[in-house]
Amino acid sequence: MDKRIVELAEWTLSHDLFPQPVLPECDPDDETLPVAVRNAKRFGEYLDAQPVVIGEGARFVGMMHFSWNETFPGELHGRCGWGTNWGEKYYCKPIENLVTADWEHATANFGAVIANGLEDSLRRIQVSRDVHAGDTQRLYYLLGLEMSLNAVLRWAERHAAACEKQAEETADDARRAELCEMAEILRRVPRHPARTFREAVQCLYLMYDFLVDSIGLPDRYLRPYYERDLAEGRLTREEAGNYLGELFCKLSAHTPFHSGNADKGGESHFAIGGYLPDHTDGFCDLSLLILDSMMQLPLVRPQVTLRWTPETPREVLFHALDCERHDKGKRIAFCNDVPRIRAYMELCDMSFEEACTFVVVGCNEPAFEGSVDLTGCAVNVGRSIEDVFAAGEKRALDAATFDEFYAVYEEALRANVDRIIELSNLLNTVHDSVVDVVSSPLIDGCIERGRSAKHGGADKATFNLSLCGYVTVIDSLAVIKQFVFDEKKFTLRQLAAMLRADWNGYEAERAEIRKRAHFFGNDTPDTHEIVRRLNNSLKELALTRRGLFGSRILFGSHTGYQPHNVWFGERTGATPDGRKAGDAFVIGLSQFNGRDREGLTALLHSLSVAYENGALCGSVVTNVLFDEALIDNDENFEKTVRLIESYFRSGGAMLQLNHVSRAELLDARKNPEQYSSLRVRVSGFSAYFTRLAEEMQNE
Repeated sequence: MDKRIVELAEWTLSHDLFPQPVLPECDPDDETLPVAVRNAKRFGEYLDAQPVVIGEGARFVGMMHFSWNETFPGELHGRCGWGTNWGEKYYCKPIENLVTADWEHATANFGAVIANGLEDSLRRIQVSRDVHAGDTQRLYYLLGLEMSLNAVLRWAERHAAACEKQAEETADDARRAELCEMAEILRRVPRHPARTFREAVQCLYLMYDFLVDSIGLPDRYLRPYYERDLAEGRLTREEAGNYLGELFCKLSAHTPFHSGNADKGGESHFAIGGYLPDHTDGFCDLSLLILDSMMQLPLVRPQVTLRWTPETPREVLFHALDCERHDKGKRIAFCNDVPRIRAYMELCDMSFEEACTFVVVGCNEPAFEGSVDLTGCAVNVGRSIEDVFAAGEKRALDAATFDEFYAVYEEALRANVDRIIELSNLLNTVHDSVVDVVSSPLIDGCIERGRSAKHGGADKATFNLSLCGYVTVIDSLAVIKQFVFDEKKFTLRQLAAMLRADWNGYEAERAEIRKRAHFFGNDTPDTHEIVRRLNNSLKELALTRRGLFGSRILFGSHTGYQPHNVWFGERTGATPDGRKAGDAFVIGLSQFNGRDREGLTALLHSLSVAYENGALCGSVVTNVLFDEALIDNDENFEKTVRLIESYFRSGGAMLQLNHVSRAELLDARKNPEQYSSLRVRVSGFSAYFTRLAEEMQNE
């Protein structure tokens, strides 16, 4: 990696790489314009007002931030400039102890822009006008898209002119030639299709600012340019690595160093490898270069997920895991294509060719290239257990068999999910009330439908419900089956009394449950049967319910940046697994507090069972703490790689690693100044341990 790029990465850790936004004056008469046209006009004026910055020695240009103070809708993910009171009223505030609103994710189809150019998008707008002739609102929207795309083309032209001007002023012949080439490239892309790897990276570099979330699957859409340029002698592998390094510096710097999220990896997340449409494994030399280029930069972003397939060579998994164990930024996670693609085909009506384009974004949420996730809600499935007991439901407490009890529980689960969907739809109606004309041209289907991405325009929109309390439900059902029906230690009514008392006066019963219960994560067949039963119920709900605009529903298990598991736990009463009222739920799909008594192999097998039928292949997080000796010792590490490969072959969907001792974490709590660089993986993202909220440190 070029020393200049490494130094640039270091510089961005304490300085703003991006220029400060400039706010133009708004014409009051804009209020008389149709909404889409007004938004596009203001976006164009805003973009025209932004300064053009060409960094010293930079080979790529095009950096701008949306301002939170502007009144036009910004890109879909960051929500800058939306000007709604959604955050103040709903963000991270538990509603009915069922739903908390959080951010959503979208991924632009950058590959299509690189391959076809924005001229193709403008042509498609003309075709769509003919299709929607007479539909005034759609025609206004298409006009807004056209105005926005033309603003982006002006933005590229301004950068080309600035490169030429700087070339005229420099005395350095080599830099003059470089700047002239940059100007030529910017007059090519993003207007026209890219021809070379460098043009493709420049197109991505500039277009990223208009949907700031994930760059998707870059080892796929950049691969043809990379391989052709290498074969024809226009590019060396070292040059390509430098281009990627400069791109990664921009992705990292888009979250300013002074931001509260500056230390978090989930701000920018993409994927490499995975199945290609022809069913072959997609990990290639460019995938390897991407991984190795990231490792040469002292950054904490972007983070990347390796998509594993049964055809992924073990040496690829070994290398990625080896990078992970040496990565101080903790930027690497792992997922299995098989259960996820199967779930998207079964639950989302996708073909294999569509399903294999999934991307892991943010905190391990799924998205698809050129599409959007319509939820951003964490939900409390743990309340379904509380509802059965808190209501004193006679049919539940008088159940003669576990099957009878589960039938009543399933009714509570169904009622909870229906209300969750209703609340989530209402939250999204508020959240998505503004017409987006900035990002939607980069989302498949919006031009053709003449609708914004979050107003029914996106082709492959999903509706993702992240379950908090899932493991508590499994453990509670397991306790009921074991202690009430199998061993007959106490009755359901006695158990209900224990829960009402929050276990006070029933310490002996609680201790026995905590000691002997067949908790999730211990590879016990009876618990696995409960997992399968619950997941079949969830899958049936996913198949028979719809989200906003008819989008397919996915269930997951992540919590994201915020401690939703704590907020829901605080409001949820005692549960049969021995949990006391107010205690936090476990983060993601894992186990904690010493309940995984049978070791790592048993935990991994239990996790693979939980992913069997695809019901939990939405936003998933599997946190696993590995003993340091399994990672640091090279001989043990070989065995660890085989263990993880076995986990994926048995159906495990996702894995992220921590390999730091409990003693070290406790010492970091006491002496944070000595552990300022200690990073851990939490709920799909990485962060500095000492900067985490206390609840997440406890986890």
